[in-house]
Amino acid sequence: MTKEEALKEAYAALKDIAENAISFETGWCGSLADHVLPAIEAALAQPAQEPDELTIAYMSGLLDGKKQRPWVGLTDEQITEIYTKWESTKGTSWADLMRAVEAKLKEKNT
Repeated sequence: MTKEEALKEAYAALKDIAENAISFETGWCGSLADHVLPAIEAALAQPAQEPDELTIAYMSGLLDGKKQRPWVGLTDEQITEIYTKWESTKGTSWADLMRAVEAKLKEKNT
């Protein structure tokens, strides 16, 4: 069932409830007639919209992690290179080493 079909069924059911209610003018039936049914009518009156690029990407799985590029890690040689460069600059902190690793991973995965 499509969204539109479900919306039409819900509208018909709610309209039937509102028309057959004893106290139509007060309480939840009045709210149903004054707010809910017109909102559904307005939604049904809108033309179908083509999905935008972001919606298409999400619907095709590009944004949910299933079809993203695989993670690319560092090779042993790259790790050695980063560590050697960091070690040669005595006085730098572990944070500097972590930033160097992070920068290399960003470079490989963007």
